[in-house]
Amino acid sequence: MLIDLPWNDEQTRIIAEWIASSHQAKVEFVVPTHHHQDCAGGLAAAHDLGADSWALHKTTVKLYDAGSVIPKNSFSNEKVLDCGALTVELFYPGTGHTDDNIVAWIPDRKVLFGGCLIRSAGAANLGNIEEADLEAYPETLEKIEDRYEAAEIVVPGHGEPGGKELIKHTSDLSKKQKR
Repeated sequence: MLIDLPWNDEQTRIIAEWIASSHQAKVEFVVPTHHHQDCAGGLAAAHDLGADSWALHKTTVKLYDAGSVIPKNSFSNEKVLDCGALTVELFYPGTGHTDDNIVAWIPDRKVLFGGCLIRSAGAANLGNIEEADLEAYPETLEKIEDRYEAAEIVVPGHGEPGGKELIKHTSDLSKKQKR
């Protein structure tokens, strides 16, 4: 399963080939955490490679309205997917980076994929805030922090993974950005 796709189909094919050659595995699912190009840009290639795709219904609508490739499946608030021996929970915590950002949780591994909703430790700001809901952002992050208190690894949309401190760091950034 790929949580977020690269910017384009060529990059998606390269990653899928690397997964096949390095790990003898096939990408069976892809999940864009929101509608921006850096998360959903490689959907056509993923579909060509036989992958199933899931996204928040709002994400599907936004991609459709933009004339982009849309995921094959959608959900409203929560969805659980089985990926081999692992369960992956997809959850819409509310608006923040965009009004369609979701997170993906792998409870057995205690790994939370935050997408662009979560910033890396080195980030000095929230990045692209064109579609951000700066008022709701801190509350959305609080929901994530409460729901995934068992998280040991948090993967931001860009930058190095860390721990739960990335959620707090992003919250601090969002509170500063509001001013």
